[in-house]
Amino acid sequence: MPKIKGYESRVGASSQRISSGVNVNQAGAQQRGVQDLIGQAVNLGESVYRREAQSELSDLNAQFADARAEWQMRIEEDVRNGSVDTEKVDQEFSDWNNTVNEGISTREGRDFFDRQSARLKGFVLKSAAHGQAQVAGAKAESDWRTALDQHSNTLQSDPAAFQDIYDSTIDSIDSQVEVGAIPAAISEKFKQNTGKELAKNAARGLINQNPYAAKKALDGGIYDSYLDPDTKAQMHNQADSEIKSRRDMFQKVLELKSKDPWAFLQKTGDAAGVKPLNFGENVAGSFKARSEFVADMSRKHGIEVPLISKAEA
Repeated sequence: MPKIKGYESRVGASSQRISSGVNVNQAGAQQRGVQDLIGQAVNLGESVYRREAQSELSDLNAQFADARAEWQMRIEEDVRNGSVDTEKVDQEFSDWNNTVNEGISTREGRDFFDRQSARLKGFVLKSAAHGQAQVAGAKAESDWRTALDQHSNTLQSDPAAFQDIYDSTIDSIDSQVEVGAIPAAISEKFKQNTGKELAKNAARGLINQNPYAAKKALDGGIYDSYLDPDTKAQMHNQADSEIKSRRDMFQKVLELKSKDPWAFLQKTGDAAGVKPLNFGENVAGSFKARSEFVADMSRKHGIEVPLISKAEA
């Protein structure tokens, strides 16, 4: 603990002594002179101490101002790096605080240090705790979004899994809140967005599979707890667009039936992998296979399919 100086004036006993060989007037003058000298010494000592205290207060004020700015920049950098550690910050602040404390030599400096140290520590630890919560929240949100993307992809191919995936995701969020991995303040936002995103992707998956069934499900209200009216209307529009697209495609395929039967068979998938007539070594075998295929397709679709397609002619 540093030794703290305080100023105390002392008047020595010699000032009280008057020589027995001096008359009263001389003694009085002598005593007044001694008192003046003592007063001057006292004033000089007080002045020196006051200047020392003023200098120390000025230095401490600058140190605390610089420290506050440096700690703030340090914590902001740690937040950006995702490495905020409140316990480590507390220990490092204590080390800095002890170093400054050791250099204090005046009572005024001590009083100022005690006040400013308490304020700065409160600021630093509060900033570190807030930053650590930010980092934890950012990581939790990143992990949540990654899982949500994976679940969304699953639902577009398997929309029937919606309720199971939703329940599992909400349970995961609650468990992470309990252990402090997700701040409770943002957990409700995660839950709301989870329901909305999963419901949207389940509806999209159902639209891709069967837009008529998707419209029926939307009208039946199975997603009403998760989709707001605007999003529900958007899903309805997507289903209508898919229905129209399929109708248009079906119409085009029907038109190909009479205009270009081979193109029609490509659209239906029947002609996939069918080889063209081989006019090389195995003309008979190739012709027979192609003839049998054409006859089968003509019976299946009720159209006349030529032996050679327009592309081969």
